[in-house]
Amino acid sequence: MLKDGQEKEHDNFQGEMKMPEQGSMKMTRELNIGDGHKAWVIDNAISREDFHPFVEILTQGDQDYTFVHQNYSKSLEASAWNFGLSPWLKHLDLEFFNSTNIWHRVSPLVENLLKKPVKLESGKIEYLRALDAIPPKGHSLCAPNRYILTFFLQEAWKLNSYGQLSFYTMGQNKNMSDEPRLEITESVHPHAFRATLWPACHVVLFRAPSVNFFQHLMQLHVVLTTDLESNEEITTPASGTRSSAKTKEEFGNFRFTNKDKDRTIDYDKCYKKSYYDKSKNRPIHIYDGLFTSDELRSWKSHIIACNAKLNPFDPEPSEGHDNIQWMAPLNVDNFQETDMWKRMFAFLKHVTNETEWFPYDVALNYVRSGDHSRIHPDSERHQEELTLLLYLTEDFTPNDFAETTWVVMKKDDGILSYTGPGGEVYETIAAVAPKFGRVALFRGKYLC
Repeated sequence: MLKDGQEKEHDNFQGEMKMPEQGSMKMTRELNIGDGHKAWVIDNAISREDFHPFVEILTQGDQDYTFVHQNYSKSLEASAWNFGLSPWLKHLDLEFFNSTNIWHRVSPLVENLLKKPVKLESGKIEYLRALDAIPPKGHSLCAPNRYILTFFLQEAWKLNSYGQLSFYTMGQNKNMSDEPRLEITESVHPHAFRATLWPACHVVLFRAPSVNFFQHLMQLHVVLTTDLESNEEITTPASGTRSSAKTKEEFGNFRFTNKDKDRTIDYDKCYKKSYYDKSKNRPIHIYDGLFTSDELRSWKSHIIACNAKLNPFDPEPSEGHDNIQWMAPLNVDNFQETDMWKRMFAFLKHVTNETEWFPYDVALNYVRSGDHSRIHPDSERHQEELTLLLYLTEDFTPNDFAETTWVVMKKDDGILSYTGPGGEVYETIAAVAPKFGRVALFRGKYLC
């Protein structure tokens, strides 16, 4: 129920819906995060008019993203270079950042909070996705007088999207254990235009978004020091990222270096199984052992260095899009110069007895548990294409799942014509486990 006079006010509000004016930049929370350390929350650190151009520049450019592979493997030592890092990183160009309105806007407040002038040392952009298992950790660049300024680069963020930044310190609860354990001291919720300043040596956790947030949480971490005499050269896993032009130039130089690289491959021994649809003219062939482990690791290292691009989650109801979010598209012309294509071409000739094959779409796909890749055809029905899948993940077990499945649509049994589009019924005709080095070869018309 509305009080008298409120109905007109409500109608006017619905008609206007103006964007509220952005407030001034200010420190809104000073946090005692334990161990004598403090952190500060700065709201409106980025102006609304600067936000979108800034994010666009960060996400574009000549350098792509570095995949920090196996960063949350259970077997990984806490001292390893990639322990606890976000799976996707991009190097920040400090010269560019130093020239931005954002740094000119926020740096006076940062120096006022620290009561000292500061110098930029390093920076990186990180992407977190649902189910990224990031542990609480101290920063790898921990040093006296060093701080991190973290920007949440999401314009809209819901309460149940999670993604909080939490600070930890060692504590002890006698009711639970005699051993000390990490306890949360303070947490910061992601807000549009928000930044958080915190000491680099403190243990923190950047929580992954919840499963109801289908995109990535983008964060910018800028490393600062109050030691103006410091000339330490800082490197991160993203520091050595090659430019797109350099990657393209070097990609075709790949060669197998093992002594038996020119061996004769016994394809009959490598053959495992074939699956067929009812027509029997669209086989799915499975082969193991076409490559040695050294060859596979060499190729994997080569293409991972090509970096990757982000395709945002596709919310369209149409299910024809593969929705692969992270992929590294590889230059087709340069790919044909590699030893990998020579090996694949010989294999294609053996299986098909045809010699006219050439690659026109080559890519490395990264599919993780939080992704929602869709069942899709690789080609149109009228096209004569083959798809060759080479699995490059090591140490998969049956409990890790990730099988590739192929399906065919059942004929209309009277139900489809009643339900209309979206009522199609499919049957699985094949499923293949992603064994390291396994090859699956099939007609692109299949849904998989």
